[in-house]
Amino acid sequence: MYDLVAGRHLLHLSRYYSAQESSELFPTLAKKGKDRSLKGTVVYYDGQMNDSRVNVGLACTAALAGAAVLNHAEVVSLLKDEGQERIIGARIRDNLSGEEFNTYAKVVVNAGGPFCDSVRKLADKDAKPMICPSSGVHIVLPDYYSPEGMGLIVPKTKDGRVVFMLPWLGRTVAGTTDSSTSITMLPEPHEDEIEFILDVIRDYLNVKTFVIVDAAVKSGKLNPVNTSLTSKLCLVGGDGWDPAFFTVLAQEYVRMKKPQNGAAVPGEMDTAAAKHLSHSYGTMAERVAFIVQLNGIGKVESCQRVYRSFWDFGIPSIHRPSVED
Repeated sequence: MYDLVAGRHLLHLSRYYSAQESSELFPTLAKKGKDRSLKGTVVYYDGQMNDSRVNVGLACTAALAGAAVLNHAEVVSLLKDEGQERIIGARIRDNLSGEEFNTYAKVVVNAGGPFCDSVRKLADKDAKPMICPSSGVHIVLPDYYSPEGMGLIVPKTKDGRVVFMLPWLGRTVAGTTDSSTSITMLPEPHEDEIEFILDVIRDYLNVKTFVIVDAAVKSGKLNPVNTSLTSKLCLVGGDGWDPAFFTVLAQEYVRMKKPQNGAAVPGEMDTAAAKHLSHSYGTMAERVAFIVQLNGIGKVESCQRVYRSFWDFGIPSIHRPSVED
């Protein structure tokens, strides 16, 4: 059914693997669990995206097309045509400086996500809520919990929810599907939700899971019901990108190594750093690499610190005021 729905966008055909084949593909998968034993698995293929990078790419694409893009901004009120009560703009507050100003447009779009009801009330104080907010908890585990390029989905748990475990940016993300929640600016996971995820994956893995983990929350997801009007939009960084693009970075850019005598000498960019840049910044990775090389900050030896250096010096190019952004 999954392959049928995918149609011409199908990545690869789904197939069944025996218990032995499953253990070879997913070494941390337990052969025996509580009152059950591994009989086999069904492997299917799905796409993966970095939503934060897509958002930044969309903003940069809009800016190049002439749009005025402002982050850390808040709509405090809507401006209306006195005669027809038609919305013609908004009063904006810059939350970094506190400055307020008016902006006008022929069309005003409410793209507030889980906060769109509060925007609707700015237009009509009697508007009835139409959003049912939900949140899902994700916990970050070491990379060895899942093999590269392959995840695990438990389709039915003791409370009926789905639990998944997927490789993500050099780590493994384990999480569960959404449950009802209240809307907050900074949602936080509850300990019982974290423990629930760990309890489920313990039953299916042959490695220990620890209670102390880094927790990340994705909240307020809304599923679109209409056909996308931007399906052919070429995003900055994504347009023209190729999976082998990291080889260009590894061959053309160097990082500075500092030998024991104190003199810095050029060294090759390692494959892990090149892949990280390529997957995170797309075709814009060359610009980020150039900034790093120009500033001579690639003197660190560990991959993790190399990534941090690229990230810190990538901020001016993507118009982000702080690392938290």
